[in-house]
Amino acid sequence: MKILVVSNAPWAKTGYGTQGASLAKRLQADGHYVAYMCNYGLQGGNVTWNGIPCLTNGLEGGYADPIVHGHIRTIQPDLVLTIFDVWALLRREFPMPKALEHIAPRWAAWIPIDHSPVSASNLEVVQRITYPISMSRHGHEQLNTAGFTNTYIPHGVEKDVYFTSAGRKEFRRLIELPEDAILFGSVGLNRNYPNR
Repeated sequence: MKILVVSNAPWAKTGYGTQGASLAKRLQADGHYVAYMCNYGLQGGNVTWNGIPCLTNGLEGGYADPIVHGHIRTIQPDLVLTIFDVWALLRREFPMPKALEHIAPRWAAWIPIDHSPVSASNLEVVQRITYPISMSRHGHEQLNTAGFTNTYIPHGVEKDVYFTSAGRKEFRRLIELPEDAILFGSVGLNRNYPNR
């Protein structure tokens, strides 16, 4: 199967980048042809990463950049698999413009659902997704409640990049945090366009 993954660049140390990298490598190892459109983290030209062609953003940049239409026409994937917030595609022609719907591939979207109930902007886009995939139990339940059958696949931690629970003690030592201290973290990359 030919698959076009659309997410943050696989070398970007973001949740979407690390999950996209892990997924792309696994799909490739399973024998699929994988191309990767970087909606964040690559501009100005295409590169190859671990044998996977990584395709650039266009002039608009961001999740909804219409350059994806050209990438789809060139790659002719059987499946487009997106890993990002689908509300960014509200009123955007994705995966293809209406005039080219006849060549549009199936679309699997691995998405966060942050609201209860699901926001109107998410609902409008989810209607167009062939295979909605929720990345949290909350999202799975909310999509089910809204009437959208979806598959739950947890958005995990790639052990090659981040500390696992076995490494917490060492992590605390490295940041000079006592073992009995409470650690509160926030996502530092949700900034600029399109942020959450």
